[in-house]
Amino acid sequence: MKIRQKITLRFTLFIGLILGLIFLTVYLYVDVKWIEDKYTIFIIIYLFSLIILYLVGRQFAYQILQPITKVMNQVEGITENNLHKRVHEGTGNDEIIRLVKMFNQMLERLEDAFKVQQTFIANASHEIRTPLAYISGEMEVTLMKERTKEEYTRVIQSVLDDIVKLGNTTNRLLLLTSTNADSNQIPMNTVRVDEVLWEAQSELNKDHPEYRIEIQFGDDFKEGSETELLLTTTGNDKLLRIVFLNLMENGCKYSDNHRVQVTLEQQGSQIQINFRDEGVGIPEEEQELIFEPFYRAKNSVSVQGSGLGLPLVKRITLLHSGSINVVSKPGNGSVFILQFPNLQVT
Repeated sequence: MKIRQKITLRFTLFIGLILGLIFLTVYLYVDVKWIEDKYTIFIIIYLFSLIILYLVGRQFAYQILQPITKVMNQVEGITENNLHKRVHEGTGNDEIIRLVKMFNQMLERLEDAFKVQQTFIANASHEIRTPLAYISGEMEVTLMKERTKEEYTRVIQSVLDDIVKLGNTTNRLLLLTSTNADSNQIPMNTVRVDEVLWEAQSELNKDHPEYRIEIQFGDDFKEGSETELLLTTTGNDKLLRIVFLNLMENGCKYSDNHRVQVTLEQQGSQIQINFRDEGVGIPEEEQELIFEPFYRAKNSVSVQGSGLGLPLVKRITLLHSGSINVVSKPGNGSVFILQFPNLQVT
């Protein structure tokens, strides 16, 4: 049964019951001498009243549900192809208008999510297609004629480099997707931040011996159990190592001297880790954009990269109830500032 029919029926029954009680009282206790067949007349009047009440109830239900019907008609016309449309909110502040405003806010979030998804898919497709196109083109050219051993070696090495690049991009895409899933599925334990930093430094130096990574401790950290708590947080050591590796590698990669300085400090209830480089710097208007997937600062496009590292860093940092900020000026290097809650407070 539709809501309109329910409202009409309940209105008719309620008012009809009241009228029935009134007629019954008049019939039993009021002596109407001028009416000969009082019982028949009351029945006819009562039935006629019910008909009037039903018609009035229908109109009453129509007036109540008309705003909802208008909203429903507008909502039916909104699909994934026209998420820019909005439901007319009207004026006032009743429950229906508040509901419409909340629905429009939800549409805005959905529209933004769809745009991000479409951009992400387009960029991901480009990042995957480009190495494949290079590999395919290079192999086709190589097979056009006989080559020397040195030429074959050069081509194989070039193809291998493209495959490694493609593998790194795919791995980061998968990791970025997995960190966007339910955070409750990620195992968390107590982690010594300084130990993870040393592990990241060692791992990066194995692949890039020329990189200089200096890890320093602030004056707040001294020997003792209290210092251990100050350096300990709740997290996933593998994910934190990815964060530190990315920031160390970026600092070295974008600096001419391949050097990054890592400093641990105590800021209230937070462990603060500063990654300072002497690279090209980041323009102020781009400092928020660099945390978007596939975005790369205009002055860094000459250096090989995928634009996935910093978005991954930010996502993992947020999963650990942390924060990340950047202080930078073009030509003066950058400082990436990480903060995590320590166990002494948590």
